[in-house]
Amino acid sequence: MKKTSFLRNTCGQDLIEYSLVLAFVALAAAALFMGSDENFKPTVDVEIGIVGNGRVIAGNQNKACNADCILHFKQGENVTFFAQPADGWEFQGWTDACETTQTVCRFDSIGTSQKLTVTFTKEDGK
Repeated sequence: MKKTSFLRNTCGQDLIEYSLVLAFVALAAAALFMGSDENFKPTVDVEIGIVGNGRVIAGNQNKACNADCILHFKQGENVTFFAQPADGWEFQGWTDACETTQTVCRFDSIGTSQKLTVTFTKEDGK
């Protein structure tokens, strides 16, 4: 009785079939392990600059900066920033990636790293 090897390479056929089976098993295992691709999206950085006295809150993530900082978010995420002046200070506006005098700055489906600067000034008479 002749023994044959599963990995014989007479024409490479068995080796190719074995490699394809291994590749399929690896892909199936990776898909099960990963679950949703939401957890594996690249991150983008938002550099926050604060002029004056106050803080910035990323409302949907419960992240905050009390001084200049960098916050990290998943690419494609909706992110809303809130400017909150300290006592005796008032909000003046956002500059850089968000040019507004509204206290809220929103990114729908953030795609690239951004820089934001918020300015607070002392209230009159304080």
